[in-house]
Amino acid sequence: MEEIKVGGYVRTPEQGYIGKLVEVNKNVLNYYKIDVGREIRRINGMSDNYIYSRDGFGLKHSSNIKDLVQAGDIVIYTINCKMADIDIVKEHTDARTLEKTLRVGLWSLEQVNIKQILTKEKFESESYRLEE
Repeated sequence: MEEIKVGGYVRTPEQGYIGKLVEVNKNVLNYYKIDVGREIRRINGMSDNYIYSRDGFGLKHSSNIKDLVQAGDIVIYTINCKMADIDIVKEHTDARTLEKTLRVGLWSLEQVNIKQILTKEKFESESYRLEE
């Protein structure tokens, strides 16, 4: 497995944050600083765009953000045009080869240009659930 590098993308396993790694501090605190691109409020009232993760906490990482998308995530994407669409990422199994791929609508992830991602973990933690 390749080493986590500054400038690459990471996904936290439990909170579902996706962001760009901006700093690795292996000397003192052994942490990763991740820019999630939106404001994160702290308990002390402060806020910034960063989350911090310690080494060994199961970060998934890649230089290609499509490698971090999972089934159940919601994406806004385009296909060779300016019009955007929104859909849930689903796992598709080819009946002939039994090969599994991730798809949005009729398209594989390799065919689309992803503009935004809402992870399934963030959707579950932030959404209001109606009683049935």
